Amino acid sequence: MNRTMLAMTVASLLPHASLLYAQDTSIDENMVVTANRFEQSMDSTLAPIVVVTKDDIQSTQAKSIEEVLRRLPGIQVASNGGYGQTASVYIRGTESDHALILVNGVRVSSATTGSTAIGSLPLNGVERIEYVRGPRTAVYGSDAIGGVINVITSYTGDETELWVEGGSDKYQKYAVSTANQIGENGWIKVSVNREKTDGFSATNENNSYFDPDDDGSDHTDLLLELGTKPTEELSFKWNTNYTEGDIEFDDGEQKQKLSSSSIVGTYKTDSLSSELILATSRDQSSFMGSSDNYETNRVSVAWQNSYQVNSELLMLGGVDWANDDVSESTTKYTETSRSNLGVYTSGLYSKDKVQAEMSLRVDDNEQYGDYTTWQVSSGYQLTPIYRLSAMAGTAFKAPTFNDLYYPASQWGDSANPNLTPEESLNYEIALDVNLSLADFRIALYQNEISDLISRSSSTGKNENIAKAEIKGIELVGEFATGALFHSASIDVMDTENKDTGKELVRRSKYSAKWNVSYTYYDWNFDLSYLYRGESYDDAVNNTKLDAYSLVDFSTHYYITDNLIARGKIANLFDEDYETSYGYNTQERSYYAGLNYKF
Repeated sequence: MNRTMLAMTVASLLPHASLLYAQDTSIDENMVVTANRFEQSMDSTLAPIVVVTKDDIQSTQAKSIEEVLRRLPGIQVASNGGYGQTASVYIRGTESDHALILVNGVRVSSATTGSTAIGSLPLNGVERIEYVRGPRTAVYGSDAIGGVINVITSYTGDETELWVEGGSDKYQKYAVSTANQIGENGWIKVSVNREKTDGFSATNENNSYFDPDDDGSDHTDLLLELGTKPTEELSFKWNTNYTEGDIEFDDGEQKQKLSSSSIVGTYKTDSLSSELILATSRDQSSFMGSSDNYETNRVSVAWQNSYQVNSELLMLGGVDWANDDVSESTTKYTETSRSNLGVYTSGLYSKDKVQAEMSLRVDDNEQYGDYTTWQVSSGYQLTPIYRLSAMAGTAFKAPTFNDLYYPASQWGDSANPNLTPEESLNYEIALDVNLSLADFRIALYQNEISDLISRSSSTGKNENIAKAEIKGIELVGEFATGALFHSASIDVMDTENKDTGKELVRRSKYSAKWNVSYTYYDWNFDLSYLYRGESYDDAVNNTKLDAYSLVDFSTHYYITDNLIARGKIANLFDEDYETSYGYNTQERSYYAGLNYKF
């Protein structure tokens, strides 16, 4: 769906406030890079994609990436406590490590656990978040069974911002961000952010580690980008993201450091685009009172290309190489590094009413050998309003270092170096409806996942033994009613462990989300609603998590053209709920702050 164009159309019908919105909206917001790893318009991709802009984030006053994601269609989030604590993101019912998380196109997941520390990724300095639903392994390789989330911090224009904010649980935020042109061809962007909170007790009496003390967090984030464009066709940029924080929980404190850096060189003409990316990322964590240190270091190289053969056909292709290393961890893994080489090609065809996409990828991994994935999509414009599309594809998730090589201990010996990747086969059919003041999409999908890694009850070893089937229907819409702009989604999903017949853990069958925003002169109001049906916290479906509804309200006011006052009430009706059994969630909380732009 084309949210930006719809929003601009709605804005043109409003009073003075529409000018405020229009000034903050760039035409480039209609372009995306995540669906097929090159820049294209949202209308030209068949993949269901959502773009969350910096303006969207500031309007809702989200405090974390986790908070942004839980409002998006197809996503369910489970957290182990409050701000900064461990959080799991489930896309369309797949496992939490079946979501590929990128920062500026660079993988940031841990090679030991396979998951990404979503709660620790900084939100400050983010320009946009692109979210693709459905498998993209044929484009990206391992992990993208459920979808791809790309957090983008790249320079988009000159601006300097100052933030001061406070709120419940002694929440504090201080941030400065500046982006400026250097000379005629260069630019720089710097962002520094400090946030801390006393938090609340992460656990409750249902948790065996329950301790009623507050569990806070404190983190500092740094973002830096330097770039130059010496010619019209050639550009270079270097960016780095670093966050360091302390996260308290009931039986200790975790210190975490996350970083990613990349050097990107791009050559682009009217018909050809070629990009070379050299990147590194690090995930490091340690625990108070323990000498254990877990560290993942990843080095990667990507060369990706696109060529416009003619007005109807675009060809894509590239090579990825990456090496994961855990030798700096104190845990003595039986193997400490592995590399992966991937080669992929795609073709995008568009003529008259027909669109088609085809992708093929081969990965050669040092541990499990060759693996091939494919994906095909097609779309047909039935009328100027209706487009019918269908997709089928395979995906996989590589086993982690913990799955394969974790050393034996007093708690057992579960590692199995003979594990193979988890596999999936996905089908989807969708109908897009594009009206002048409304966009809707209804989709039916089925994902069959096999060789899921699970611990065998007979051997105690990790084995490729589990199977799951996920069937779902989602309705996503954006529309205007007078001066109100709405975005909404309804998801109905049936998840089943095929070996036991039970529902998958922490996946609700029913969920709904609705957000409405209203701008009147210098005021903006944003109201959001989230419903999640009941689910289970255990594989045998004995521990039930009750259904719940959440309402958040936020507002901001332009005191001057540069100074903005912001306020938010989260969990407006003080809902008592759990997303993970034995873990508390935020009660009603209040926030207020000032934001100065110049």
